[in-house]
Amino acid sequence: MKTIKILSTKLLEPATKAIVDHSGMEITEHEFQSIIPCYEAETKHDVIEKVSMHRCFVFTSSNAVDVVATLLDEQKEKLVDKTIFALAGKTGLAVQNAFPGSKLVTKGRNATELAAMIIEEGISAICFFCGHSRRDELPSILMKAGIELSEVNVYTSEENSKQLNNAFDGVLFFSPGAVKSFFKKNQLHEASVCFAIGNTTASTLLEYTANEIITSPEPDPKKMMEQIIIHFNK
Repeated sequence: MKTIKILSTKLLEPATKAIVDHSGMEITEHEFQSIIPCYEAETKHDVIEKVSMHRCFVFTSSNAVDVVATLLDEQKEKLVDKTIFALAGKTGLAVQNAFPGSKLVTKGRNATELAAMIIEEGISAICFFCGHSRRDELPSILMKAGIELSEVNVYTSEENSKQLNNAFDGVLFFSPGAVKSFFKKNQLHEASVCFAIGNTTASTLLEYTANEIITSPEPDPKKMMEQIIIHFNK
């Protein structure tokens, strides 16, 4: 029986990899995009100030959740009873674990859906904790709706491209940045299938390849692994 070879463009958590442990698949991992947290005093001051000023917050990245939780440290209780909007899946789970006393809203599968939910809730002002290279969809939609938006960049990202000479049956992409980094030094085999964490990543893939793209039903790495098993067990 042929071994299915999979490339993940980021390092996977053990629980995520375990989903395919007995599926006969071989997974290669490389971090094509490195996350650099902003732990400087200025950023910490800005985060604490915004948490004191606002009642509503939004996250589209678990990386941002982790950095904000670290910066707040013992002041995390300031988020108790405040409303946090987050993408469903890993980001929402990160919020739940980091800020258990908050009012969490996690039904948006992408930034556009999340923005629509914020508008539907009648929110007048919100703070967006994000990365330096964040996408424009959510801020643009909110500002067009007349919602007052504050932003705090709590991490940056940089490409960590590497040429891989193997032919992979499937390649996992978790961000537009990882897509760009991968294609700087690599080309896909014509039969390789791309798996995208969400619609934004899938849209970026369309700029680089005509190969088949399968988008995860939720922005959750575990759901992606389930999609891989379903696809290759057809």
